[in-house]
Amino acid sequence: LPDTFASKAAAINDPTADASITNITGSNSVNVFLGLGLPWTMAAIYWASLGCTGLYVPGADTLWVNVLVFVLCAGVCLGVLTWRRKFCGGELGGPK
Repeated sequence: LPDTFASKAAAINDPTADASITNITGSNSVNVFLGLGLPWTMAAIYWASLGCTGLYVPGADTLWVNVLVFVLCAGVCLGVLTWRRKFCGGELGGPK
């Protein structure tokens, strides 16, 4: 929720709202990387505490699908915003 308020403030105060797009994209990326990295790190530590030898390798057979969907959705969103700016003269929050 704090990211929502930061993005809204950036969209209102910035003439092109680029700061709010950067905030949203960066925030989501950090959330995804932490959301994937922290559970994996905790699982690897747990794996080692059990005395298991070898590397902890999670079953990531379908992880690439999740990453691909995230990248495609982010690309579509940024593409729509770019298209609106170029062809419609629109900015985030409406034309000024």
